[in-house]
Amino acid sequence: SAVSAPVENVRYTVTFDEATAARRAIVVAMTFDVRGEAPVLLSLPAWTPGAYGMENFARYVTRFAATSGTRALDWDKLDHDTWRVRPGGARTVTVEIEYRAEMFDNSAAWAVNDFAFFNGTTVFLYPEGRGTDWGATVTVRLPARWRVATGMTPAGTNTFRESNYHDLVDMPFFVGHFDMDSVKVADTWVRLASYPAGAVSAPQRQTIFRQLAAMWNPIATTWGETPFRTYTVLQVIDSSMGGYSGLEHQNSHLDLLAPIGIGSPTIASLYAHEIVHAWNVKRLRPAELWPYDYDEPQPTTLLWVSEGVTDYQADLAMVRSKLSGVCSGSP
Repeated sequence: SAVSAPVENVRYTVTFDEATAARRAIVVAMTFDVRGEAPVLLSLPAWTPGAYGMENFARYVTRFAATSGTRALDWDKLDHDTWRVRPGGARTVTVEIEYRAEMFDNSAAWAVNDFAFFNGTTVFLYPEGRGTDWGATVTVRLPARWRVATGMTPAGTNTFRESNYHDLVDMPFFVGHFDMDSVKVADTWVRLASYPAGAVSAPQRQTIFRQLAAMWNPIATTWGETPFRTYTVLQVIDSSMGGYSGLEHQNSHLDLLAPIGIGSPTIASLYAHEIVHAWNVKRLRPAELWPYDYDEPQPTTLLWVSEGVTDYQADLAMVRSKLSGVCSGSP
């Protein structure tokens, strides 16, 4: 396999504003330092861990440019998801992509006129063949009246940092006009971010917080520790949904929900399922799924543990918290 020239001091700038929203697009610039004349090979992942389907996210890139200062750099497409950039003596390089965010799926990226969600796997390029043990910052540029929600570690105003690529792409973002509130459960701040703004009424929000607080201790007690200080529930409520769908991450989950289910025990069981995943799958996972290979499929015969045991523990949490008198099941 081809291997990229080494890069360092990686930083990403994500732009989402009225202009990009009108195009249903997210613009991402990746800036890095490079030494030597060897080409830099940059790829986008083909899938999002937890979703287990090959999506080939590079197909949604509609524009690609590489520059050093004001100088355009030569580049070409090496394969279906890899761009080859020739530094030409440059020491600092910026690559910018425009990503078409029209896939309403919690493994992908989706944008409308005042809001976008995206997973890092869809927009954060990485140097091919250089591993994942490198840190990066992410700065989000957005209108002053909009906000950002993510599980990433804050590092300034609308700026975040993680120490490796696995963590970087495992913390999805909400950007735009949406509601956000929080409650402290035990030693963890649990945040609720909902789009569209106003879709969750104040009584419904209190019901959700009551549900989350009730299920938290039965889940955490099973595992003996809570390996995060904040947990973020990211949810999009849309009438096009016939039901509900969730996708787990290490300190958050992203749900797509039908309006009718808000505050119901059914949606509470979804929350429980995705929260259990923060331990089972995000930390305890099939050996075949680690480290993640973002280029290729990673078959495993153990999804019955990843999903089945998670379902079982979520149902127990629903019963033990008295949110459900019987095991209600989860997707």
